[in-house]
Amino acid sequence: MALDGIILAKITDQLQNIVNSRINKIYQITKTELIFNLRLPKKNLVLLISTHSLYNRIHLTKKKYPTPDYPSNFAMLLRKHLENGTIVSIKQYDYDRYLEIEITNHNEIGDKIKRYLFVELMGKYANVILCDEDRTILDALLRIPPYLNTQRIIQPGANYIYPIKQDKTDPFLAKNYQADLSFTSQFSGFSPLLDREFKYRISQGESFQNILKEVVASNDLYIYPKHKQYEYHIIELKHLNLSHKKLPLETGMDFIYTDLENQAQIKELTGDLVRVIKREIKKAERKLPKLEASFDDALDFEKYQVYGDLLFSYGQNIKKGNSQVTMPDFEGNSITIPLDLRYDGITNANKFYQRYHKLKNAQAHLLKQIELTKHDLEYFRNLDFQLKQATLLDAQEIRTELINYGYLKPPRRQKKTAPKNLNYITIQYDDNITILIGKNNLQNDYLTFNWARKSYYWFHVADYHGSHVIVNTNQLDEPLIRLAAMLAAYFSQSRDSSSIPVNYTEVRNIKKIPQTRLGFVALGQHKTIYIDVDEKVITSYLD
Repeated sequence: MALDGIILAKITDQLQNIVNSRINKIYQITKTELIFNLRLPKKNLVLLISTHSLYNRIHLTKKKYPTPDYPSNFAMLLRKHLENGTIVSIKQYDYDRYLEIEITNHNEIGDKIKRYLFVELMGKYANVILCDEDRTILDALLRIPPYLNTQRIIQPGANYIYPIKQDKTDPFLAKNYQADLSFTSQFSGFSPLLDREFKYRISQGESFQNILKEVVASNDLYIYPKHKQYEYHIIELKHLNLSHKKLPLETGMDFIYTDLENQAQIKELTGDLVRVIKREIKKAERKLPKLEASFDDALDFEKYQVYGDLLFSYGQNIKKGNSQVTMPDFEGNSITIPLDLRYDGITNANKFYQRYHKLKNAQAHLLKQIELTKHDLEYFRNLDFQLKQATLLDAQEIRTELINYGYLKPPRRQKKTAPKNLNYITIQYDDNITILIGKNNLQNDYLTFNWARKSYYWFHVADYHGSHVIVNTNQLDEPLIRLAAMLAAYFSQSRDSSSIPVNYTEVRNIKKIPQTRLGFVALGQHKTIYIDVDEKVITSYLD
C-alpha cells in the first residue's frame, strides 16, 4: 500500500482545480498532517497533506478533522507566509513523488511576494518544505541537518535541492520496453505493485500501450482489502484476484485512509487518555476487594462487644503476654478470645470496645465506598470500550470529558468547556424520521437529555456498555423498532453475540442518577426486543 508517482500524477491533475484558490486557514492537526482550508468562488475546499511514514499523501478531502487549540511553530510560519495567498501552480516533475506548489501573497507592507511549498511523499523521508522566491528554505516539517545528509540539507537558510532525478524513462513516451527488466527500474512513477500488474496483464495477452491508455483514462481508485490494509491503484489489479471497491479518486483516498489513519492518530494523540483510563480501572479493581473484605469483617462487629464484656467480667487477673484466653460466655459455653500480647485483660477489653464502635460506624461508610468504587469501575470500563470504538473526533470528546472531571489537565490557558458540534451519527430513516446514535458519554447525554423530546423513543442494549439510540417519533412500527434495536446492538459490547436484548422506551422514562457521572441513567417502564446484528443492513444505513 503506497502512493506511487503514477497515482500522484492523477491526483496532481485533479489538484489543478484548486489553482487560483485562496488559502483561508492552515492547521497542523498532528505531528505529520496539515490541512489547508481553500476558497474558490462559491466553494470551500480542504486540502490534506500527510507526511506519515506509512500514510503519506496529498489530496482534497471531505472528512472533518479536529483542529488544535494552539498552532505549532511550523503552522504559525505557514500562516505568516501563505494565509490569504493564492495558489498559482501545482507541478509534479518526472512522475516522481513530490510536488511544487507556487503561491503568491503580500507581505506586511503590501509588496507582492512568491513562496514555494514542496510536498515530498517518499515514505519515511516524507516532508513539507517552505521556501522563499529564491527557493531558500524558510523551514520544514522535518528538518535534516548536515550531519544526517551532507548532500541534501533541509533546514532554515539552506538552498532547496530537488530530489535526485532517477535515470528512468517517461512511460507515456516510451515506444518499447525491456521484458527481462522490471518496469520499476525502466520507467518513472512505477511502484512494485503496478509493475506486477503490468507483467501479469502482458502475460495474459494485453499490450503495454493499451494498459497505459487505461491508466490515462481512469479517474477512479480500485481498492482491495488485504491483511487489514489496502492495496489500490487507478486501474484494476487483476493479478490480486480479489474482490474490490471502485470509488472516485478523492472519495477513494478518504475511504482507504480513514480507519488506518484514525487508529494511528488516536494512538498518537490519546496515549495519555488510555493510560488514565487503564490506571483508574486498575485502581478500582485493587480497591474493591479490599473494601468488600473490610465490610465482611465489619459485619462481625457484635462479637467484639461480647469479647469486651467478657474480659471486663472475668479478665481482671489476665496479665500481659497472653495470646489468648478461654472462658465461659454468658450462656455457659466455652469461648476462646484472641489477645494482644502487649496488654492486660482490661486494656484488651477496651481495645475490643474501640473496634466494636469503629466497625459499627464503618458499615455505612464502607457500603458507600463500595458503591462508589463499583461506579468508578463501570464508568472507566465504559470509557475504555468507547475509546476502542472511537473516531478521532469521538476521542477528543472523551478527552474533554476527562478534563472536565479533573482526570486530565487541560492545555495551558484552556478552561473546562462543553464541546460544540458533537460527533454523533445521524441516519435519515425517511422524510420524517431521523435516528441519532451517541458514541460516547457526552453524545449520549446530549442526545437523551438535551436534544430529544420526552415523546421520542430511546434504545439501549441491556446489561452492556453501548450507545444511546434516539428515534424522533412517538409512533413505532416493527421495521423501525428492529432497525433501531439493531443499531443499539451494533454499537455495543455485545455486537458479536446473538439474540441480543435491547431495551426501548419513551425518553420520558429515562432519568439521570443523582451524583453520578455521565453515562449512568435509570430506566423506568420499558420493553425488550431480542435482535441479531445484520452488518449488511447496518452498512446500508451508515454508508
